[in-house]
Amino acid sequence: MAWLHADSVWLFTGLLIANMILSRNEFLVRIVAVVVVQVLVGYSQWFTGLPWALVAVHVALAMVLLVWLTKYQALVKQGAL
Repeated sequence: MAWLHADSVWLFTGLLIANMILSRNEFLVRIVAVVVVQVLVGYSQWFTGLPWALVAVHVALAMVLLVWLTKYQALVKQGAL
């Protein structure tokens, strides 16, 4: 099951980076930075046996990512970006 999660994350990351390059949006650079850290934490979890501290960091970063993606969508809808 972990491979399915990892594959979907790589697809999401690739699409996000492509969007960032095409739109040249600075807000997306921050989002991509959070995603890259998420990927690093996720792989660290996998290779270290899911220590609770890394799980907590992974969940916290997921919440930050959700908030920022929601903000990005709202800004795009308003025409601010």
